[in-house]
Parts: sequence; C-alpha cells; structure tokens
Amino acid sequence: MNKNSNISLLEIIDDKPKVSHRIIALHTDNKEETVSRLIRRYLDKLELFGQVGFKIQTVTNSAGAVNEEKTFYLNEPQATLLLTFLRNNDIVVIFKVELVKQFFEMREKLQNPILQFPNFSEILSVNEEALKVVELFKSSSSFDLLLLQKLLKEKSISSLFQLDFSQTYFLPTEIGKLHGLSPVE
Repeated sequence: MNKNSNISLLEIIDDKPKVSHRIIALHTDNKEETVSRLIRRYLDKLELFGQVGFKIQTVTNSAGAVNEEKTFYLNEPQATLLLTFLRNNDIVVIFKVELVKQFFEMREKLQNPILQFPNFSEILSVNEEALKVVELFKSSSSFDLLLLQKLLKEKSISSLFQLDFSQTYFLPTEIGKLHGLSPVE
C-alpha cells in the first residue's frame, strides 16, 4: 500500500465517501468474489450502519464475453466492520491504516470545504472581481452592453450569457453610434 498511498481509495457517492469492494479486494490481495461473498454473508450486520449501496456495471472479460457485475460500495463503518472479517496480515493491516486515514481526511475536507481549495485566497479574489463585473453588467444599459459585445465579440459578458438584443429598442442616436453615424444622419 505504501507504493500507492497517494491513490485515492474513496469515491464520493451521494455526498458521502465510500469504498468499493473491488478496491478492498485489490489492496488486501483478496479475490473480488471473496470480498463480495463476505458482504453478502454479513449483509444484515453491515446494514446496521446504513444501506449497502451497489452499482451494476457491464464488464467484458478476457474472452470477450460481456457480463453484468455488481459493485458494492461501503461507508466508513461498513468498511471498517468488513475489514474485521478479513484475516490480518501485513497487507491487510497496511490497507486498514490507509483506509482509515483516507476516510478521516475526506471527512475533514467535506466538513471544511475551504480545505478542498489549496489556492482559496486566489479563488476568492477572482470571485470578488467576477462579482464586481456582474454588478457593472447589471447597472449597464442595453446599448452599452451591445457596444461592448461588438468590441469584445465572443469574450464579452453579453456573449457569455447569450443575451439577444434583437428585441431591444434603441434611441436613434444610439443606432447612429452603432453604425458610425452622427445623430442627424
């Protein structure tokens, strides 16, 4: 497990961290069928900690045959309980430690979303600038936005928001400016 300790063992499913039985099998040197059988055998015990989720996946084997297989997804207490059913050896113990560590780290991230963004201050700064642009956008006239669209083309705010000016009324002086004419012309 040390060689792969930077690999995420968890997936977020329904806003909760889960681990698949396939990951458990892979990292404990067990067969997927063995882990799946353990889950089925102790399903009633595992479901004391919530419903055991699963997904049906279409898998093509080496002979080219297509099969539908069930992948079980366990939450933290379910995975912890299931791992107590496996015989301890060095590989299983290392995996247990890494899995507990990753569940803990994921829980911290989900409880404190700021930790998910290592460059949070930069994102906040850009967001504040974007809000200023939106305020300017809201206070601008249709004519000013149309002029901006003509200057900036697809990079203008009105293009990004796909604003349609075809049903907008403009004053004759504004129409003249659009075509490079004086208000009299």
